[in-house]
Formats: sequence, C-alpha cells, structure tokens
Amino acid sequence: MARLLKFQLAYLLGNIVNIAVAFAVLVQFSVSLVYGNIAGAMAAFPVSYFLSMRIVWRLNALGKFW
Repeated sequence: MARLLKFQLAYLLGNIVNIAVAFAVLVQFSVSLVYGNIAGAMAAFPVSYFLSMRIVWRLNALGKFW
C-alpha cells in the first residue's frame, strides 16, 4: 500500500508539470491545448519516470536496487 501511495505522488508531480507546461504554452503562444498537452507530456515524462525509479522502485543511478 505504501508503494502505491509513493507511485501516485510521483505521478502527481508529473501531472503538475504537464498542466503547468500546457498552460504556459497556451498563454505564451496562444496555441491549442492539444499542442500544449503534447509538450506537457513530453516534459512530464522524464520527471515522472525519474521519481518513480528513485522513490517508488528505489533504483540508484546505475539501475541497481538499494
């Protein structure tokens, strides 16, 4: 249960990045939310992946479990 909560928190931060980038693209460039969402997803993926690997699955930089 604790790992599920950590996973959800890691991806919550990724979703915050996604929404922030999508909103910034909308405000800055006045383009459709579709393009902002694509840019946000591209920016959020590394954040979510890194946090998931480091916090949830506890892998170090070499890919080994702690």
